[in-house]
Amino acid sequence: MIKLIVSDMDGTLLNSSKKISQKTSQAIKFAKTMGVDFTLATGRMYSSAAIFARQLNIDKPIIACNGALIKRHTSNEVLYEKSINYKTADLLYKVLEECGLYYHMYTQDRFFTKELKYTSLSYWNNNKTASDEDKIDIEVIEDFSNVCTEDYGILKFVAIEDEHPEKLLKARAMLADIEGLELSQSWHNNLEIMSENISKGNALKILAKECNISLSEIMAIGDQHNDISMIVEAGIGVAMDNAEQNVKKYANLVTSSNDEDGVAKAIMNLFK
Repeated sequence: MIKLIVSDMDGTLLNSSKKISQKTSQAIKFAKTMGVDFTLATGRMYSSAAIFARQLNIDKPIIACNGALIKRHTSNEVLYEKSINYKTADLLYKVLEECGLYYHMYTQDRFFTKELKYTSLSYWNNNKTASDEDKIDIEVIEDFSNVCTEDYGILKFVAIEDEHPEKLLKARAMLADIEGLELSQSWHNNLEIMSENISKGNALKILAKECNISLSEIMAIGDQHNDISMIVEAGIGVAMDNAEQNVKKYANLVTSSNDEDGVAKAIMNLFK
């Protein structure tokens, strides 16, 4: 019997407008009345995920930064955190610079970028109308060497390139030679870099232990490469219809797309 549903956010829980549909919200509420909890496992930084956790009244810990952080938003209790070694981070950002890539990085609640573009621009614009609690702390900096220090606790780097995918391939090859890193991706145009052995799947094991349930009692839902590890670990692994074929092949079942309430349908399917 499934006792916990763990969902990715972008391309899964959220539709193309980056919203949770009413049908999905209602399905999550219904699951809770049936004794099945719900939480998030996302590549996003914690403070961004926490916005949606508050919307859904989630009380279970949130998996953020692809598993580099597991934290309760209700109490701010950190259950697990693994940052990138600051000396490794210094080597890492220099590789991204050499490859001519846009990149940003996260701590638990701070977002560092050299320019407002992609995710940083989206957050910046959202901040204009967001409540103080929902604002993302964005810092535009010129020199990343100033934050690649022991004090900052960098959880994740993201490099993004739309026009020249060969730059991402070059960076991936160069970063593979640096010890202590885990490479993944959450979209066709990005490269995500965390500390070694960080994945949603490994985070799911920690979460299961914390919730005193087995992995077989978890349903995990996702759509991208960084979701595969948790789809495989969970008792029921669900891929979205909009997921890449490589993700679907690891899933027990495929639900509708994120614009067709796929998460809601996967949840309600449990109670048929």
